[in-house]
Amino acid sequence: MGSYGTLVRQCLLLAVLVGVIAWFAPAEARLWVAGAGAVGLAFFAVVSVRRHRQIMGLAREIDEVLHNGRRVDFTTCREGDVAILSSELAKMVARLTRTRDSLESERNALSDALADVSHQIRTPLTAIGLMLPVVERADEPRERRRAVRELEAMLDETEIVRSAALDELAAVVPKSTAAAVYHHFHPGKDQEGRDETP
Repeated sequence: MGSYGTLVRQCLLLAVLVGVIAWFAPAEARLWVAGAGAVGLAFFAVVSVRRHRQIMGLAREIDEVLHNGRRVDFTTCREGDVAILSSELAKMVARLTRTRDSLESERNALSDALADVSHQIRTPLTAIGLMLPVVERADEPRERRRAVRELEAMLDETEIVRSAALDELAAVVPKSTAAAVYHHFHPGKDQEGRDETP
């Protein structure tokens, strides 16, 4: 049902219909036909206005849920088409609540995973940063080669940690996000390490 304007148009159409039926009714029954039509029209108008108010109330409650985050109380609805609508709306609100909770837990898991990845990568990078002055101060070529080998070993360890951290992150985040992160660090390759070029 639309607005009150629609209800007025429907009532006018029914009034015209009752008038036409009363016009063509036998003379002695015209008054009864018109009276019964008027009672039926009044009943239709009252029921329609009541239903329209119930639907408008549901619409206000839905606005409250969508804009203010409060829960909807559908216990005031009775049987009928408005009750069916309210039941479906209650299911929708429950599903939206579950989805919000799921997204919040995924966000927290992602935050924890990113903090873990950051820590795992920061540790070898700190060791590399401490090793660079040792390489620069090394006077003997032999000592410098040893320090460079240690530095290369730390870089290899960093690559292993980064790869493991990305794998751990991929287990936590949705596949599309994991693919985007992997592609950022491995341009031109898919997550299995194959070339993406056709």
